[in-house]
Amino acid sequence: MGRYFLPWDKKPENEPLAIDVAYDRTHLAQDDIAMATATIKNNLTKSANMIMVDLGIPPGFDLFSEDLQAYHEKSAGQKSGRWKSSP
Repeated sequence: MGRYFLPWDKKPENEPLAIDVAYDRTHLAQDDIAMATATIKNNLTKSANMIMVDLGIPPGFDLFSEDLQAYHEKSAGQKSGRWKSSP
């Protein structure tokens, strides 16, 4: 039996935080690498402090922890809450 990931057809409405995950491709072969971009938007009328976002990884995918370490080092000390990766 195989397993695969299907994104939701409909996004929830009126959420305090909107989360969107976009992948750089829609078809992968075994051992291919896909890049994902997560965008979190504050829909509140005020600032949201101390936000923690828990993003799941689709079944069969692995995370490169060295990419997270590079993100952490590059974004340390930023107060804007924005960070854009470079390829």
